[in-house]
Amino acid sequence: MTAITAKTIRRMLLTGLALAAVVWLGGLREVQAGVDVWTTTGPEGGTVQALAIDPQNPATLYAAVRHNASPESTDVYKSTDAGSSWRVVANLPGSPQALAIDPQTPTTLYLRTFRGVYKSTDGGGRWALVNTSLPSSYLSVQNLVIDPQTPTTLYAGTFGDGVFKSTDGGGGWNAVNTGLPTHPPGYYYPHPDVEALTIDPQTPTTLYLGFGDGSGVYKSTDGGGSWSPASTGLGEGPIYSLAIDPQTPTTLYAAVGYGGIFKSTDGGGTWHAASAGLPTWGGSNYRRVVS
Repeated sequence: MTAITAKTIRRMLLTGLALAAVVWLGGLREVQAGVDVWTTTGPEGGTVQALAIDPQNPATLYAAVRHNASPESTDVYKSTDAGSSWRVVANLPGSPQALAIDPQTPTTLYLRTFRGVYKSTDGGGRWALVNTSLPSSYLSVQNLVIDPQTPTTLYAGTFGDGVFKSTDGGGGWNAVNTGLPTHPPGYYYPHPDVEALTIDPQTPTTLYLGFGDGSGVYKSTDGGGSWSPASTGLGEGPIYSLAIDPQTPTTLYAAVGYGGIFKSTDGGGTWHAASAGLPTWGGSNYRRVVS
């Protein structure tokens, strides 16, 4: 059996946090002396809304921290020693929501705040808005994913405006909503809110999204050119999170609000409950799954 060191556990936990957790006013915490022992390593004094790990150098981490003063702002923290120490590298307006890192050029990062989508090409030191052709309401962008094989291709899931795609590293965006459900006339937003968006790491023209209004999961196999329902067996709850098995990407997991965790082994064709052993008290509003 391969031994798991404290550093390995720390990285595993930070990876999970990057996808699954919001830390409230307590700083990031890491394992130093076993699974049940946590120590604070910072940053502190705000809400850690998003984390990202450099895939080529996992000792380099980024954290987007929200400060609740009026107006709200985001401090971008960076660690180069696996989270042992942190320093602020940038301050941006608005509250942070998502942080994504280019897997091939990890000095390139994207950060979504309530003021828009920002891009850095120098490891977080300088940031520029990359909002051209995105919805006028910057509150709209909910999540960001990067094509791991062609990292200049990005997808943005929005609150009410569907999915947008960029093929030039955020320089311009186009709506890719063919086949997605629409609201009837009179609604302020044309589409339900995209709560979850994920990409197949082996076949990145395949994407999955989950709606927050009970419209289920939709799948695209042509890079967002068209979408079709992929919800058989899921029920009608909001889809708060989707995760893909990176080794077997036809296996997916969905966190369904008040419905539990569901699993698909056929690329979203069918789903079955996978919550056995998880708590059921208080309605168990599951909001995140991590692959």
